[in-house]
Amino acid sequence: MKKVLIISRRMDIGGVEISLLNFLKSFDFSRFEITLLLQEAKGALLDRVPKQVTIKEMHFKGDEYLKLVQLDMKLPIIKELKFKIIAAKCKKTNSDNAFFYKALDYCQADLSEYDLAIDYHGYGYFTTIFMMNKVKAKKYITFIHDDKMDWMANIKSIQERIDYYFCVSKSCADHMKKEFPELSSKIRIFYNIIDENRIKHLANCKQEEIPNNVENVLITVGRLEWQKGYDFLLKVASELKKDINFKWYIIGSGSWKNRIQQQIKASQLEEYVYLLGSKTNPYPYVKRADVYVQTSRHEGYGIAICEARVLCKPIISTDLPCVREQIKDGMGGILSQFDVNIFEKNIFKVLKNKALQQMISAYHAKHPVNTLTQMKIFDTL
Repeated sequence: MKKVLIISRRMDIGGVEISLLNFLKSFDFSRFEITLLLQEAKGALLDRVPKQVTIKEMHFKGDEYLKLVQLDMKLPIIKELKFKIIAAKCKKTNSDNAFFYKALDYCQADLSEYDLAIDYHGYGYFTTIFMMNKVKAKKYITFIHDDKMDWMANIKSIQERIDYYFCVSKSCADHMKKEFPELSSKIRIFYNIIDENRIKHLANCKQEEIPNNVENVLITVGRLEWQKGYDFLLKVASELKKDINFKWYIIGSGSWKNRIQQQIKASQLEEYVYLLGSKTNPYPYVKRADVYVQTSRHEGYGIAICEARVLCKPIISTDLPCVREQIKDGMGGILSQFDVNIFEKNIFKVLKNKALQQMISAYHAKHPVNTLTQMKIFDTL
């Protein structure tokens, strides 16, 4: 029985967390003993973790130390004052990861020794530093979920000690090899695990927020952050409403929510663009859509795009290297320049052409998603 420790932050609704959930479910529990260590054992997806997985939580000496790795926490006045004193001392070190190392001194977890330790969250975050300083394992793995890698500076002192970097797309791996050629021999491609059957099953559930009689339905799924290009999306929507009537539904939550709501109002898009918030089951909404749209500025893989492929949706996305690994332009969808007018014309073209929509859907049906074969790699590590 191989003992594996997998580390992440929480089990909130997000691309990394959904892929982590699918990753956990894909292990053969007769051969692998899996422990999931979370910074906080919380989140809407926590109850969906397989019962065979042992869930553990990091223990911080106080919330003021937890806030060093979760800066948006709200604390009582006295603890907030203590945090500010600690933070001020950390800032004097001029180190990008001083907060993480200070938190490390006041954080413990009830752990044993493992064959594999996997930092699933990645991003050079506290989980990476915790793994390399607090966990005993024969081999260490960290996941790379994005092709923007400025965060690697946070783990400069421990980069060589990590045995493998699992990149979630070929484009991520290529980018990493270019930026860090000295780590090339440690880089592996491991696409996000997608549960195709479950997605199709859940897509048949009811949803009541998109009426059946609405035409030209667009859907976008993703965190409400700058990365996902929602400011660009709303500019596209402003142009699109000049040419066609449509409803654009956005599923997700994040720090940009208020900003997006304000921009929707300022652009007079209240009758066109709707924020539906996070959904534990977004698939009925994706199934209901005529076209799935992704306006991201950058991605590591594009899980939502992959899920839309499973549901055979016509897809329009910004032309990103990782998306090219999933979408053949003109066949599985349209890859568009990050240009408002060009993007708008592509959406208009697909919405007006039902034959094109059917052709793209048929293409996806003939090219199903299959990611489970990747799990064989853990037999050899």
